[in-house]
Amino acid sequence: MTISRRVGDRFRLIGYGILK
Repeated sequence: MTISRRVGDRFRLIGYGILK
């Protein structure tokens, strides 16, 4: 469960960069 949270954080950072 901890790993899932870390993966989501990383995906959010990547998505944010693409959206920007």
